[in-house]
Amino acid sequence: MLHSFGYKDPESFRGKRVLVIGCAISALEIASDLAMLGASRVVSTYRCQRYVMQKLVAGVPSDVLAFTRFAALNAEVTPRELLGEKTQNYILRVFGNPEQFGAFRPAGNFLTVGRALTQHFLPLVAEGRIAVKPWIRQVQGWNVRFSDETWEEFDAIILGTGFELSIPFLSPTISDLLDLDALHADLYKFTFHPDLAGLAFLGLWEQTGPYFPPLETTSSLDHLCLERNPATSHPESDECCNCRHTGTREENRNCRRCIAWRFCSRSKRALNPI
Repeated sequence: MLHSFGYKDPESFRGKRVLVIGCAISALEIASDLAMLGASRVVSTYRCQRYVMQKLVAGVPSDVLAFTRFAALNAEVTPRELLGEKTQNYILRVFGNPEQFGAFRPAGNFLTVGRALTQHFLPLVAEGRIAVKPWIRQVQGWNVRFSDETWEEFDAIILGTGFELSIPFLSPTISDLLDLDALHADLYKFTFHPDLAGLAFLGLWEQTGPYFPPLETTSSLDHLCLERNPATSHPESDECCNCRHTGTREENRNCRRCIAWRFCSRSKRALNPI
């Protein structure tokens, strides 16, 4: 039995009966990996069926199709419930209902159950190379009883059940200031803390879509914000941060440095726990 973090070598599971627990990306990817690389039987079980998106649609990355500039602008003005309904309809129209492949019907609407991104899982379920079982009721050694009252014996069990937030290299003083625990840290926009000048965090959010574009944007903002002295910023002033011109807020709106300055200045006044 191991956590998905410890899954490194699919060859060690060749010819074995493997139970993979979970319906997020890592669990579905591991189940697909095992089914294609020689496990004798792969069973996937989870409490809640999510909507499933494939990584490619007709050879085009699904991120390119779904995460467009129009979609981003539309999300700013569309009510959350309506946006969730439209996203759900898009996923069902483009990628299909998991139930059609032999998995389960999604256990609620998109905003409730979320989505998983995996290319091969649903086709492998449809081909019978991955069996989907309802949630676990009992485990006795390597024998597992499912909620449909069926029993099955396995050689290995992999837990794709999520991760805890861990930043062990932070000093106790900083960890206490962030109120850091396994689920959250007190950070504005997942990046800054107003009492930690010169320190920024990167990537501490759950991302829908490609990670690298927002990581690159955030790192640019971090650099622009941290190259100044946060203690000397005045967000109510019309003067730009580290710029050689002075103008009104309207005139400075398109200045990249001023955008970063306003972003970082606000971090002194608000916290957004993750």
